[in-house]
Amino acid sequence: NRLVLQQSDTLWSWNGQNRSFLYASGGVINEMSISDSSLLLTVTKSDTGQIVILKKDGTVSSVIRDPVWTQSPTQVFRNGSGLWIADRKAGLSKFTSNSFTGYIPNGPSLNPIGQMIITNGNLRSAPYKPSNSWRSETRKGQPVQFVEDVWDNVSALPEMKWETLEDIHCLAMDENEQTLWGGSMKGGLFSLRGKNAFTLYENTATLSKENPIGGMALDGKGQLWATNYGSSSQLHVRTTKGNWFSYRIPFLINE
Repeated sequence: NRLVLQQSDTLWSWNGQNRSFLYASGGVINEMSISDSSLLLTVTKSDTGQIVILKKDGTVSSVIRDPVWTQSPTQVFRNGSGLWIADRKAGLSKFTSNSFTGYIPNGPSLNPIGQMIITNGNLRSAPYKPSNSWRSETRKGQPVQFVEDVWDNVSALPEMKWETLEDIHCLAMDENEQTLWGGSMKGGLFSLRGKNAFTLYENTATLSKENPIGGMALDGKGQLWATNYGSSSQLHVRTTKGNWFSYRIPFLINE
């Protein structure tokens, strides 16, 4: 039968007539909740986070602090003998018997989501969305896919294999050859057959890796078409025999 009030980093107790001091955290109180007659707080203090459990009278029952799992806690919930902790940096964890267990829901490995393509019910997504200035943001990382209800990287190759490609943003899928094509803002384009057969096209007879790949498409013959933004030859094609040809658009285009 009391109301607990938060004022900045301090908690007060109100019994309907009077206010009395309860607790001062010395940091930012992100959230407070009641569980089993205890007050649970998520606190950020001096760039570190902690969970504070208070008794009814405001004295500290326990403090849970960990450099990995409580970096920036936002919410805490008690379930039986365990505490579920939501953290901005560490995600979701459960604290029981002085140890943490992390829970990472299945999802894309990178936050940025660029072009998405769906073929035969499978989703593949590039890890970047181009900016209006059409400049590379120098982001690294391979595309991701959602196949049979599971998110995963498109390849089983080590990440260093993708280091020369910056900001992969456009994709095309050749279902006949089971080959994924992708274009980058800097570094050229790639083809990936299966999970391991990777080919990087940095410089061809016509294609420049220093200029962004603007977009890609496959025609009915299985030929790959690509634009090369800023290049003297803006349109390129790769035949099914692996030969490259380029075309210069015969009129002025600004973009």
